[in-house]
Amino acid sequence: MPLSRRRDARIIWVGFWLCFPFWVGCEGCRDSTQPGQRSAKPPPVTDFTYGGVAPLPSGPVTPGAIKPGHWFAVRSSLRSDRDDQRGVLSVSSGFVSPVDSSSLTPMPLQSEQPVALPKGRSRSFDLRLLAGLLPPDGSSAPFVTTRFVSPGSAMAFDSGRQRVGILRPEEYLFVVLTDRAQRFAALQTADWIRPPADVDELGLASPTGRSANYRMIFPSGDGTLPLPETMLDMTSVGCVLWDDIHPSDLTPGQFRALTDWVHFGGRLILNGPDAAESLSGGPLGDAAPLKYGGKVELGLDSVEELMRAWSVPGDTSLEPQLALLATLENQAATGGEVDPSSVSLDGTSDLLHGRRLGRGCVIQSRFDLTSRWLLGWLSFDSFVNAAILGRPARSYVPIAGRLEQRTDGFAANDFRLATVNTGVRLIARDGAVSLTDPSGAPQRRDFSAPPAEPVSWMLPGAARGHAGWNDLSDVVTLITGLLREEAGISIPPRSFVLNSLAIYLSILVVGNFLLFRMLDRLEWAWWCVPFLAVGAAIWIARGASLDVGFARSQTEINLIELPPGSRRGHVLRLVSLYNSLTSRYDIEFASADASAAPLGILDGAADDDLDAPATIRFPAGAGPVLAGFAVASNRTRLVHAEQILDLGDGLQWQGDRITNRTGLELLDAVVVERPEEGPVRWAMLGMISNGSTTRVRWSDRQPSLSSSELPLQISRVMAPLVGSGAMPKGSLRLVARSETSPEGMRITPQALQRQTATVLVADLRAEPVKITRGDATLLPTRLRRDASEPFSGVLEEDFGDSPSTEGATP
Repeated sequence: MPLSRRRDARIIWVGFWLCFPFWVGCEGCRDSTQPGQRSAKPPPVTDFTYGGVAPLPSGPVTPGAIKPGHWFAVRSSLRSDRDDQRGVLSVSSGFVSPVDSSSLTPMPLQSEQPVALPKGRSRSFDLRLLAGLLPPDGSSAPFVTTRFVSPGSAMAFDSGRQRVGILRPEEYLFVVLTDRAQRFAALQTADWIRPPADVDELGLASPTGRSANYRMIFPSGDGTLPLPETMLDMTSVGCVLWDDIHPSDLTPGQFRALTDWVHFGGRLILNGPDAAESLSGGPLGDAAPLKYGGKVELGLDSVEELMRAWSVPGDTSLEPQLALLATLENQAATGGEVDPSSVSLDGTSDLLHGRRLGRGCVIQSRFDLTSRWLLGWLSFDSFVNAAILGRPARSYVPIAGRLEQRTDGFAANDFRLATVNTGVRLIARDGAVSLTDPSGAPQRRDFSAPPAEPVSWMLPGAARGHAGWNDLSDVVTLITGLLREEAGISIPPRSFVLNSLAIYLSILVVGNFLLFRMLDRLEWAWWCVPFLAVGAAIWIARGASLDVGFARSQTEINLIELPPGSRRGHVLRLVSLYNSLTSRYDIEFASADASAAPLGILDGAADDDLDAPATIRFPAGAGPVLAGFAVASNRTRLVHAEQILDLGDGLQWQGDRITNRTGLELLDAVVVERPEEGPVRWAMLGMISNGSTTRVRWSDRQPSLSSSELPLQISRVMAPLVGSGAMPKGSLRLVARSETSPEGMRITPQALQRQTATVLVADLRAEPVKITRGDATLLPTRLRRDASEPFSGVLEEDFGDSPSTEGATP
């Protein structure tokens, strides 16, 4: 090797060994936080971060739960970790076996919404779903699945099946709106939430599956409270307790939903001076029984009178608690005048007031229900059960060496307890009417109502409880029977065909010839024949209500229910769609207060042979859309839809006069009154124009509503609603019809053949606020749960109360 090359090789070799330590040191600096130590590699970047899903209302203490057969809102959180994404977020639900995950029962309905996901920013979305009915095995757990698809970037996310809690048939949510949830620990252990369990001689706990009345929820959040924004998603809520939150914590939609919920039977409890102060001047201020006048000192004499009146025999805690109360100074109470429409409840010394709001009730206490002097009072649970909640008295019955709590009028573990755990009722879902078969004979039901339930309501379903979405209710069954008789294409009569042909030939032959003969241009008559033929075809198609190419028909019967004193009504829409060729329909609603699904979707009777699950879309700033509802060729399919709509200023009843300000022209109006004592009486009013006032003239004879001349045989819907058996004692009701359909729903494509009939049912008088007596005996000592014991109200047999996700795929 030449000298120069050997010298160059030595230089390179020496330079390598001189630079090697520095190269190793630089690598160590790059790959470790300390010299010579390599750091862990950064975690891989995922496409999405999923924040979970929760049914609303929900809270950190007890997660939300769904009630089978009820609509519910669900909040889902998602974040894009790579790029800004636009796509569609969809949510679906179903049931899965906790033992065999392949045993799956999906709900044939899903919700979707277009969303935008900015990179690195987590966003929450509220969608709505219809909870399916629990499978017959009874051991399945409900789940919710969230999916996101971005068509532009082909990115997708699937959360897998995330299990959620489930409510028993008689169980409802008890929502507490408070910023001090720890103060309500004693209420969480109350025996009116969940009857206590005794132990037998062997020390074994009583079997699971025992009754549960309420599940307590404490909604909280940094922004909007996790509450539904429509009353249709609150039917699983039995009670709401307003404590100390500020009205600004609720959105206008949540306030509207809460107000509608109370009008249809919900129970709102206002707790002490903090609730009165926070609501004064707010959207619910006018609904409070007390007009807030500041805080005053609680009168000890009034408290002593209340506690002595409501103490259960054998309560040894009364005197010690009164002594404790005397040592406490400056106990605050709500001051102010009582609203004229409110009443002071019996035995409460003007410390507890109630007021009817529509069909529901607002209960307001002047004192704080979490006060120290109440927590040690052994009769406190009995007081809350009867005076605050209006539930029947309880007793304790020895069964096989154990004690079980029983509610007066009900058996143990009776799902009919739903009748006292919630007051929410909808005629479309719960109303009991007289059904008739085609021969006209009435169908008798094989059940007897519990003593606490008026005859106007059906017993709760064993799966849905009260106020659940029900395609098998009396009202829906009656109306769908009429729709199946009336739906279809109307064939034009023979006279229409003959008259149309005569007119067409007269114009084509006689008129056409004479016109151009007068113009001395007879040859032009031949050129006009095609134009006359096309014009005649269009005219005949419109006259026969036929679409060009194929025929469509839409038949709709609506039932509007208006609670007493309310301006907003519940609208049941049952629509029959027919077309001669296969077509897909979009059913759009103008506001968020609406729900729709194919008839029979819960009970397995929906005709879904064209495609799979029905889809409800929630476009931004608009109401929901039942999208792609398919109707096969020469077939008829029915849609069940419900809405909450504004009806002007409603109906005003003053003395013997009624004023119509609903915006509807009412026809064949009938007023019926069923007093507490005495015979039922009726008044036939005929037509009541919008804005007019009509005087009522009573009669002991029930008017006949059996005319077959009314459209769609609507008299068969009206007649059962004015019968005395369909009304509780003390009620006053108006039943009328309208020839117009309520606004707020649009079906595309439109049908030229349309038939519509609407029935209005309005309660004109609210029932008085009533409370029941206290318990006959105290809860035995061995059944009492320590108030300091943590308790979330979750049943042992409930699945998924600890959120879990199966098969999540980013």
